[in-house]
Amino acid sequence: MLLRSTFYCPFCQCDEEAEPHKRNKLFSRIDGLRKHVQIQRLEYMRPNEGFVCPYQVCMTFLKGTMHFLNHTALEHSLCL
Repeated sequence: MLLRSTFYCPFCQCDEEAEPHKRNKLFSRIDGLRKHVQIQRLEYMRPNEGFVCPYQVCMTFLKGTMHFLNHTALEHSLCL
């Protein structure tokens, strides 16, 4: 069982162009974060577009959106 009471979007937190209220937005429920990440971030990426994991201190290169979702579940204990 995940014991976090708040969740944040790793994409928003590392987006230097985002306004502070967006970068620091906390989600109280995982389903809110899941919806945000899938609609606001992953939907605009090509399925096989590679990128570095946006979570702080994680430098894993991801091969696409599905790799990100699997990596996040296994390494960061979040099922998005």
